[in-house]
Amino acid sequence: MYGFHEIIHTADIGLEITADTIENLFIFALNGYYKLALSDNYSFCAGDDFVYSAEESDYENMLITFLSEVNYLLMVKSQIVKPLKFIKIGKKNKKYFYEVKGETKNLNNPAKDIETEIKAVTYHQIKIIEESGIFSTKVFFDI
Repeated sequence: MYGFHEIIHTADIGLEITADTIENLFIFALNGYYKLALSDNYSFCAGDDFVYSAEESDYENMLITFLSEVNYLLMVKSQIVKPLKFIKIGKKNKKYFYEVKGETKNLNNPAKDIETEIKAVTYHQIKIIEESGIFSTKVFFDI
C-alpha cells in the first residue's frame, strides 16, 4: 500500500513513506508532514503562486530541502502549499533536480491551525530505497 504512516520516536516524530514513483514519494511526504503539523480542522484563505526548484547531490538531500522549505513556509509564514499542481524530478549532469509548482494558502488562525511545532527536518535515518519499482523512506522531524 502506498502512502505514509507516523513513526513513534523519542523527541522526534517521523513518517514511513512508500510510493510507486519518486514524485509520489515527495507528495506523500508533503501530505504526511501536514498531517503531523496541522490540526484536523485547519482553515485557510487565498495566497500566491508557489514555484520552487533546487539541485542536490541525491534524492535524500532533495527531500530534506523540499520539506525544509515547506516547514519554513508553515512555521514562519503560516502558509501551506495547496494544491501542489506539478512536481518534476530528474537527474542531469550528475546532479538531481526538482521543480515544484502550486499555490500557497494563508492559514486563518495559525495559533489554532498549527497543532505540532516542527523545528526542523532531520537527516536521521534518511535513505530513499527503490526496490522493484517501489520507493520508500523514513523521515524524522525535530519537535
